Amino acid sequence: MLRTERYSIQKLDCTFPILFVSGGPGSGRTEQALSLCKKISGLAYFNVTDFLRKNVLDFINENDTKDWDVIARRVHSSDPPSNKVCVMYNLAENNRAVIIEGFPCHEGQLNTFNQCIGGVDLVILLDCEETTLIDRLHRRYERLKRAEDEDAIVLRRISFFKHCTLPVIRYYDERGKLVTVSLVS
Repeated sequence: MLRTERYSIQKLDCTFPILFVSGGPGSGRTEQALSLCKKISGLAYFNVTDFLRKNVLDFINENDTKDWDVIARRVHSSDPPSNKVCVMYNLAENNRAVIIEGFPCHEGQLNTFNQCIGGVDLVILLDCEETTLIDRLHRRYERLKRAEDEDAIVLRRISFFKHCTLPVIRYYDERGKLVTVSLVS
């Protein structure tokens, strides 16, 4: 069983703009978010998926298991951000803005974020054809051999994005906070 921290939800006092970078798996969120940080001084970058992946991989290494579902459950959990996420958030207060990538993935995380942080100022959607996503992830699997980029898992991840993350993106679109960037392969 995966260890989780228990704590009460406290709303943080946000004094800087928050941007989300969203898009399907393989859309290039990390690359684009890091590129923005290089071009605009004073941006703090936080990749929730990488943070959770590292913590889950530490758990897996400690417990000698290799179960993608363990990673998926933790990455897609609607648990409130851990104390470490709040610490990272507080460090960002010395910056002009913070870019958060890979979160929220579904409505549960959206509700938790709104409770803890209070909302977002802008959401950037990296829009990509599904065939392009599949091709990019296939090439990344050949290069890095990450289990989450195996063909069968990629299809599950894309399905999750379409059924769970797109409603979150629509939520932001309805509130006038969405900017869509169309990507080509």
